[in-house]
Amino acid sequence: MPAPAAIGVGVAGLGPEWAEPQRPALERLAGRVRVAAVCDAVPVRARGAAEDLSRLYTELSAEQGAPENAPRADAVAVVGGLSALARRPDVRAILLGDPAWWGLGSLELLLRADKPVLLAGPVDPRDDRLDALAARAASAGTVVTPDLSFRFTPATLRLRELIATTLGEVYAVHLSAPLPAAHPLRDACDQPVAAWHFARLADWAAHLLPGAVREVAATADPHAGATAAQLRLDAGDRVTGEARGGRGAALTLAAPEDLAGSASVVKATVRCERGVATLSDSHGLRYTIRGEPERIEDLSTERPGFDTLLALFLRRAVGGLIPAPDLHDLGWAMTLTRAATAAAQAGEPVSISQPGGGRLRPR
Repeated sequence: MPAPAAIGVGVAGLGPEWAEPQRPALERLAGRVRVAAVCDAVPVRARGAAEDLSRLYTELSAEQGAPENAPRADAVAVVGGLSALARRPDVRAILLGDPAWWGLGSLELLLRADKPVLLAGPVDPRDDRLDALAARAASAGTVVTPDLSFRFTPATLRLRELIATTLGEVYAVHLSAPLPAAHPLRDACDQPVAAWHFARLADWAAHLLPGAVREVAATADPHAGATAAQLRLDAGDRVTGEARGGRGAALTLAAPEDLAGSASVVKATVRCERGVATLSDSHGLRYTIRGEPERIEDLSTERPGFDTLLALFLRRAVGGLIPAPDLHDLGWAMTLTRAATAAAQAGEPVSISQPGGGRLRPR
C-alpha cells in the first residue's frame, strides 16, 4: 500500500520563531507534512525560506531513491499575499507564523478560505476581535489551533503524569522566565511580544491548577515588559503553596540579567499535595515525593512541545477528533493577561470568572 500523501501546508509569515521551533518541527515531520508555499511581509525573506525548503525536499527525495531526471515537484512556491496563499489548491492547512502589522486581521483574512490554521504568531490581548473570530470559526467548523505549546513540553507532560499518579493535586506554581529578545522586525510592526509571552506562560500555569483562576494581581502591565503577577484560586489570598489558602500561580518575567541562575531558561517550581517538582526549560525535571530522595529525569530525547502541537494540529486538519487547544483557550489566556494589565493599573487585584468566555467580571 503506498504511503499517504503529505499534507500541503502554507506558511504565512516567517517570524523570529521560524528558525526555532517552527522550521525544525516541519522538517522532523517531513513524512507527514510538506510546505507547498510561503509568503511574508518581507519578500526576500520568503524567497530565502522557499529556496531552503526546496533544497530540503530535493535531498529527501534523493534519499528515498527518486531518479535524478524525475520531474521536480519539490520546489516551494513564493506567493505575494495571504489570500493567494490560502486559495492555493495544494495548501490544505496554514501555519500563521508571523502576522506582521496586520495582527488578528491576518487570521480574519485566512478564515475566509475555510482551511485549518495554526496560529503561531503573537496575538495582542487588547485586540477585541478574538471573541468574534472564535465564534466565526466555531460556527463554520474551521479548525484554529493557537500556539499554546508550553502545555506539551516533555517536562510538562511528564509532570502531569506525576500529578495524576504520585504527586497529587497542585497547590502552587512559581515560575520565572526571561523576556523575549528584541527583534527589529517585530519592533517595527509594534508586535505585543512581551504580552504574548506572558499570555502563553499564564495559560501553562493555569492549565496545571486544579480549579479556575478567580483573581489576578500584578505589579506592572505585561505589555510593558517585566512584571510579576499572581493567578489566584482563592480571592484575597496571596499564592503561598500551602494546603489551605494561597493556591494559584506566581509568575515573574524579567530581563535575563535580572534573573538568578541560568537567565535564558524558563524555570518553575510546582508544589503539590505529596511533593514538589522543579522544571528547567522544556526538558529538565526533578521531583521529590514526601519522605523519598529526589529523582531527576532528563527528557531531552523526547519530542519538543511545538512538534507535539503541530502533530495534533495536523491530525485535526485531516478530520481527526483528538483534543487540541482552540481559540476559546486562547481567549482565556488573553483574559488573564488583560486582568494583569487592569490590576497593575488599578494597584489592586482584579476578580475574574471563566464562564462566558472568561471575560472580566465587574467588581
